[in-house]
Amino acid sequence: MIKFYYTPSCTSCRKAKVWLENHNLEYTEHNLFADPLTEEEIGELLAKTENGTEDLISTRSQAFKNLNVNVEDMTVKEWTKFISQHPELLRRPLLVKGPQLQAGFNEDQLRSFFSREYRQIELQETKSAVA
Repeated sequence: MIKFYYTPSCTSCRKAKVWLENHNLEYTEHNLFADPLTEEEIGELLAKTENGTEDLISTRSQAFKNLNVNVEDMTVKEWTKFISQHPELLRRPLLVKGPQLQAGFNEDQLRSFFSREYRQIELQETKSAVA
């Protein structure tokens, strides 16, 4: 089962939700603002990243720039606590499937993120639409 972490005001989150629904993928939703992540949950997400904190933090966001902090100097415990207090800094949407994590919305990355089975379904749908 896919876990979909989002915020309602996020355009990329809305696009990802439509993409998931259009591809008939089952998922559970987790609103990051209505139900903030615990430090433990943030640590679990961090463990799924390929590049550590940079995969999860939206460094281009105004919220990040306004806080003026250097997350690279933080320990993992400090970082998870900091993010639990500032969930607006997380890249969104976050999609989790087993041990895998996809941060942000990019259709090409989503296609490769999901199993071959789903990509084959998408190919069949594309062929049907063209025919």
